[in-house]
Amino acid sequence: GTILYLNKNGSDLLNVKGEKLLGKNIQDTLTLPQRIAHAIAENRDVYLFETAVEFQGAFIALAMSLKIVKGVANTPDRYIALLHPIDHIRELVHRHGGAYARLTFDDLDYVGTSSAIRRVVRLAQQAAKGRGSVLLHGEEGLGKAYLAQAIHNASERRDKPFITINCQAIPREAMASEFLGNNAHTDKPVISKFELAKGGTLLLENVEYLTQEVQTALLQLLKTGLLNKANQTLVPLDVRLITTTDIDINQFVEENRFRRHLLYELQSFDIHVPALRERSEDIPALIKRYLKIMSREIGANVTLSEDAQQLLMRYAWPGNNRELRNVLERAYSYSNGNRIKVKDIPAPLSENILETSSREASLHPQSLQEMERDALIQAAIHCRGKASQMALSLNIGRTSLWRKLKLLNIHLADYKVG
Repeated sequence: GTILYLNKNGSDLLNVKGEKLLGKNIQDTLTLPQRIAHAIAENRDVYLFETAVEFQGAFIALAMSLKIVKGVANTPDRYIALLHPIDHIRELVHRHGGAYARLTFDDLDYVGTSSAIRRVVRLAQQAAKGRGSVLLHGEEGLGKAYLAQAIHNASERRDKPFITINCQAIPREAMASEFLGNNAHTDKPVISKFELAKGGTLLLENVEYLTQEVQTALLQLLKTGLLNKANQTLVPLDVRLITTTDIDINQFVEENRFRRHLLYELQSFDIHVPALRERSEDIPALIKRYLKIMSREIGANVTLSEDAQQLLMRYAWPGNNRELRNVLERAYSYSNGNRIKVKDIPAPLSENILETSSREASLHPQSLQEMERDALIQAAIHCRGKASQMALSLNIGRTSLWRKLKLLNIHLADYKVG
């Protein structure tokens, strides 16, 4: 139990000169955690046990390993305690785990002219300047996690960790360990996600999937700034929380599935991201952005025909931005060359658009020119751009067909296969 040696790193960690401790009994100097005391009594090593030791009235967070040095009779002769600065361990985890946000507001898909999307960006930029929790809600496929990265990178925490957790992907039985850190059954440290995000931002996607236990702990953390770990250690934390949800979380509150006061804490900044179908005027800007990204990735200039763009403009996009980008990438894979044409758009999608247009036309009458354009595009798709077959299916002469195509700026070459 007598302290025989303390190296410089140990002196720095404890903030004391080593010679002042030499010859003293460790029990009179440090308050050892119970687990370490039990390991000594049971003559066993301990590897990287995360804890806090009390020294001169202060608690020092660290990870401790204990090595037994045995004597000639193979009995414990002395011990080596290795003290690892916990912040250094977290830094290594961040470095190797890529716990950093890459995207800024300039990198986002939130481009367009609609007042709705401009409001989203404006609110997000205001949130970046603030310190309160941020709640992002809207349908799937709108890039809410990307928006969270941009908020982090525009904030004063930009140089600190950015940790992401998808609450839906964590088994309920493992959630408390993942969020709170649980050392109850292992000597190896379980560093909670809150601790990994210390000083930075923690993003909780699909926050409605949090268990009641974690909701309670999270509410306590947001109120006190202290994380009460499963081993009863209180860890002070400075973490900014950003949460996302795809559902109406107020309904969860009414059904007692989500704590009302926790929701209040989460929505210091409350930002609703509208669905793409609610701001169709943004679709051309998104298409332009995605084509630019695709061009950069393949090293060629990818373009989209006017007819193809007009067709995509009329789709409701239930999968939002993500579906639009996937459709463009799939259409490019079908194309011959670097220009995406109507024929390259997946058939189920183009047929769905035209069928929907026909149903809507019966409810909301179109102009004669709009009706003619729809009929010509539908015929061009079905006849694969063959004028003779189109004239036959539309029951008009070829001369009239070519005149209408020219008037409506429809190019049959965009519909031909092969």
